Amino acid sequence: LLMKRQLFNGIRNFDLNAVECRTNFDKEFVHAAILEWYGGTDAFTEYVRGPLQEELVSKQRSGVEISYCMVLVAPYFSVGISTFVGMLKANVPTYISASYFLGGLMGFWLCWLAALVQLALVLCDRLSRPLMPRLDIFQTIFIFAVMGVTASCGLQIGNRAYRNSLLTAFIWAAVSILFLWLTNGGFRMCCRKRFQK
Repeated sequence: LLMKRQLFNGIRNFDLNAVECRTNFDKEFVHAAILEWYGGTDAFTEYVRGPLQEELVSKQRSGVEISYCMVLVAPYFSVGISTFVGMLKANVPTYISASYFLGGLMGFWLCWLAALVQLALVLCDRLSRPLMPRLDIFQTIFIFAVMGVTASCGLQIGNRAYRNSLLTAFIWAAVSILFLWLTNGGFRMCCRKRFQK
C-alpha cells in the first residue's frame, strides 16, 4: 500500500528532468520519442501529471482479485469442509447437512471470510495515510475492531442461520454472497452507475 501511494505521488509530481537512464543512448532515444509524440518535454510532463494520472487513479482498486481471496480463505474453508464431511459420514439428516453446507460452509467459511479479506484491504488502503499525526494507532485499532466485530457477527449469524432452518441458511448464504460481491467491486459499480445518471 505504501508503494502504491509513493507511485501515485511520484506521478503527481512527475519531473522528466529528474528521471535517470542507464545509458546516454537510452536517454536520447526516450527524449527523441517524447519530442516526436508529444511535441516537447513540457507537454509530456503535463500529460503524465494530468490525463495519465487521472486514468491510473480511476482504474486503481483496493483489495485483491477474488481468486487471491479464495487462496487466503482456503485453510479456514477446509475446517468447514471437514465438519461437513464429518456430518455426511455420521449420517446426519440431509436437511441439517444441507443447512450447514449453505449457512456454514458457503455462507461463513467461504463468502463471508473472503469478503472480510477484501474489507480489511480496503480499510487499510483508505486509512493508510494518518488522519491525525502521532495518533494513527487509533486508525489501526479501528480497523482491528471493525474486522473483529464483522467476523464475530458473521460467525454468530452463520451458526444461528444453519441451526435454525434450511431457509435461514439459504438467506444467510445469499447475504454473504451479496457482501462478497459488494466488497469485490459491486459497491463501486453501483455508485458509478448511480452518479452517471
